[in-house]
Amino acid sequence: MRIRAIPLFSLALLAACAASNPYHPLSSGEGYSEVSVAPNRWQISFHGTSDQDEVAAKKYALVRAAEIAKGGSFPYFRLEEGKTKANEDRETVRETDAVRENNYPGQPWAGKRTRSRTVSRTERRPVVRITVDLEKDRCGECLETDVVLNEAAATGVLGK
Repeated sequence: MRIRAIPLFSLALLAACAASNPYHPLSSGEGYSEVSVAPNRWQISFHGTSDQDEVAAKKYALVRAAEIAKGGSFPYFRLEEGKTKANEDRETVRETDAVRENNYPGQPWAGKRTRSRTVSRTERRPVVRITVDLEKDRCGECLETDVVLNEAAATGVLGK
């Protein structure tokens, strides 16, 4: 029994680590999305988690820009000046607990009363939108696609 528990624990730990990476396509209000606004220009958004700040969300958006550039065989990409902004996404989460109580035990005519409690909280999550131009030639303010992707792989962002 103990021998089986170790592989199961390792598998559960691996699954937890994989689930904690916020770098994935947009789903459930978290992750990245992109749209091509011109042949070599993309607008990329990253919706962060409640425990991230604007800087971390911008790094994830830059990694997505590098992936798009690499996919199009562009060795460089350039951020459009002044196009980076962060918004706070406010989401109200409601949790409701319902408890059914029998206030009159032993009485066949007695109904059951439902008591509920609702808890609301506001989560602050960064949303970063950047516009990038994909470049074939090196420019002064260009970022190198491979450098950004290598840094992302070294820090575990890409999960590879």
